Amino acid sequence: MIKETDNKINIVLFKYSLRGGNRRILGKFIDELEIAFKDMGHIVTILDFDQYAFHKDSIRLDYTTNSDGVSIVFKDMGQTAIDFDQYGFPKDSVKVDYVINFGATLAGIPSLFKFFSDNNVIVGTLLPDPPVYIRRLLKNTPKRNVFIGMFAESFLNSYEKYIDNTRILIHLMQAGSKSVIMNSEKNIDVIMTAALRLEEVDLPDGRINQLIEEWELRETTANIVKKFANELYTKAFDNFNKTMEECIEEVILENEDIQLAMAMPELKHLLFEELYLTVDWYRRNKYRYNVVKALLDNDIKVEFWLASENKYFNEYPNFVDNGILWYHEIVEKIAESKILLQDLYPVKNGGSERVFNAMLNRTLVISNRNSFANDELIDGVNIIYYDANNLNELVEKVRFYTENYDLAQPIIENAYKLASEKHTWKNRAEELVNMYYVMKDLNETELPS
Repeated sequence: MIKETDNKINIVLFKYSLRGGNRRILGKFIDELEIAFKDMGHIVTILDFDQYAFHKDSIRLDYTTNSDGVSIVFKDMGQTAIDFDQYGFPKDSVKVDYVINFGATLAGIPSLFKFFSDNNVIVGTLLPDPPVYIRRLLKNTPKRNVFIGMFAESFLNSYEKYIDNTRILIHLMQAGSKSVIMNSEKNIDVIMTAALRLEEVDLPDGRINQLIEEWELRETTANIVKKFANELYTKAFDNFNKTMEECIEEVILENEDIQLAMAMPELKHLLFEELYLTVDWYRRNKYRYNVVKALLDNDIKVEFWLASENKYFNEYPNFVDNGILWYHEIVEKIAESKILLQDLYPVKNGGSERVFNAMLNRTLVISNRNSFANDELIDGVNIIYYDANNLNELVEKVRFYTENYDLAQPIIENAYKLASEKHTWKNRAEELVNMYYVMKDLNETELPS
């Protein structure tokens, strides 16, 4: 439900490539939101800070306040002739009510972020990954007038419990995009749109020892860290159906010495963030390797698109590595595919763009068992789930629906209907507009500074 208002919001969508590989994906999210907000009647400006940084010797970004609120303006410093239109810079002063950035990239420009925060501009920071992956940027993110959106409830709960319970957090799932071409031909059997890497798969002792040295821990505490890391690694790799948060909780509950360590404020968030990040990275890469290998060993053709930068499976004739494409091209390839294979780490009440992209393009989603979209994605109704600990089940289901694609049609249509009603970027834009007014109402009370 959209808040009833006739007011137009002056929205700035902030682009900045602090994490270069994500620019392809996050740029598409921003483009989709721009269209949705404009369709709703709001005034939208994209602030591409990469372009600004490239031209910073000839353009200056000024930001000002007056009785009408906050504005930004790009000024030609007169050293070169700048084509403002070509580079997407607004020629006139831009009023700013609301700023949205993905991946906490605005925290990479602390002075600008602080200016917005201090002057009652609402800032929404939307995370495309678990928060531990951008923990340093989040630490530099102001709290006043700022909310952080996470696409899975399990991330919110653990962030509040172990890292920071003073921030305004919201659950905001990702959304899907439709193919522009809308090609009805399904020329690809099985597609995966993900990075394929395999570094070391054993617990990285060197990294754990490095953390111990950085934190200057005494021997007793260092031994607890090593114990925590080893037990977390064992649980995470023994059961790929569990979320990382569940694995961490179990380790803590089963060990009194670790409970005591987690009760120490100076250790709690370090232990949670660093051990989560270290184990999760190797876990997700190892699991993806297992999934792809199981399919290839059973003569199922797998096509990889996005960032399969390592060549582990070149000896398999049924492995097709298509390299890196722009994100909008990935959407087109999904639309050409019969099956999208999803192996994303398990979450509680999450919502991944890959899943919604496939559904909006009438591609069957076969996913490791997960808690998606308020549990509205139901096995055999609008998605096919497999047991992440039983890859034979995965192979059987992929083979069955590849060979009996007509039987997948009711599932595909149910998924298309659900995603079209609830999981487009228009839906997310509506949620973000509602959140703007929630934050404005909160301004009447004292927010954390």
